[in-house]
Amino acid sequence: MPIRDQELSALAMTLSRDSGIKISVGEKLLDIHLPGLACTGDSQALAQKLVELLCKYREENQKDKKGGENQRGEGQSQPEQGSEQGSEQSTAVSPDPALAQQPQQQGPSSSSPSPLTPQQIDTMLRQGSSGYGDLSQLITQEMNIICQTTHEDILHSIPEAPDVGKVNPSLRCRLDEVEALSACSKMRARLLTLLQGYKQQTCTYGSSGRKLDANRLIRLGVGDARIFKRKSEQQALNTAVMVLLDNSGRMCDQVNAQHKRYQIANPAAFALHHALFGMAGVKVSTAMFCRSSSIKEPVNIVCGFGSKPDSRAFNLHPMGGTPTHKALWYARAALLQQPESWKIILILTDGYPSSRPQCEIATKRCIKDGIEIAALGIDTQAVEQFWANSKVIHNVSNLPKAMFEVMERLKLGVAA
Repeated sequence: MPIRDQELSALAMTLSRDSGIKISVGEKLLDIHLPGLACTGDSQALAQKLVELLCKYREENQKDKKGGENQRGEGQSQPEQGSEQGSEQSTAVSPDPALAQQPQQQGPSSSSPSPLTPQQIDTMLRQGSSGYGDLSQLITQEMNIICQTTHEDILHSIPEAPDVGKVNPSLRCRLDEVEALSACSKMRARLLTLLQGYKQQTCTYGSSGRKLDANRLIRLGVGDARIFKRKSEQQALNTAVMVLLDNSGRMCDQVNAQHKRYQIANPAAFALHHALFGMAGVKVSTAMFCRSSSIKEPVNIVCGFGSKPDSRAFNLHPMGGTPTHKALWYARAALLQQPESWKIILILTDGYPSSRPQCEIATKRCIKDGIEIAALGIDTQAVEQFWANSKVIHNVSNLPKAMFEVMERLKLGVAA
């Protein structure tokens, strides 16, 4: 027999309140299918549809309940009279007394977020809002904001990584090597003793000491008491040198009737690199620096670490300004990557940097990082204003003596 109309209506309304479905939805379903019921099978089919509809809305309702906890908290603070009236209305409609104690929910919570459209998601990804998008671009934007709000003195003290190029020796003529090689042979024997540093040897272990190696404690179980670590040091050639060659326009100034400044500085840099390159335990690199529209990078590598010097690369023609601070920042970064214990910067310059404050800041940072600096002024004493350990040369023949003096001062620990 078909189920009675009033029983179906009560069932639909009860289940609707329990699952958060509006009563009109259940009534509409009954209005459509109830007149056509002819047997118990039809009634069961209608009941199955009601169950499927309830399951669908129950899943959506559970999601909405999580976002509507705040709204329910506010509803609990309302006057008790309204709650009692709502409870009486529920009791009048629901045939189950247990359901009468539950307040009727008014549909999905208004605090639940609405789903984003594909267009909104695409806009968020392109604009990088809420942490989405290209992370490198977001980091760059944040760093630019920090730079704009940071004082200029602080910015200048931050180590830089200047753009670095490389000199192409195939496009140049050979340097006059006679005078340079003569100075090189005079320097090499003396520099062997001046450039000795302390080289760390491999670790050894003993049964006494001050530094305990926790990884060897297990050896005590087999009677091995050598659990103390020792690092021995011996004096040996263990030095990294960076030669910085000034290639600015002021290096074209005339020194005497035969030479200009760069005609002394270029052979001197080649002689230094050639002399140091032949020593085992010494690494040397040479870089030139200038600022010119025809040269993209302010610092260019003339001859890198471990490379044999080519005199053509040292045959440079000066131009532009003097970005000495950028050369110092590059030398600092390059030397800190080398494992040698003694790190030295040798500067060949006229002593007039483009920015004196930035040059002084870069010099202080290099010294703070354990890098020693010596300068050779090319026919000028202006280098003494920036580096205490400096000498002046007027020709390439003065180079060996000047190098001995500045290296001896470095060995004695004279401040740069």
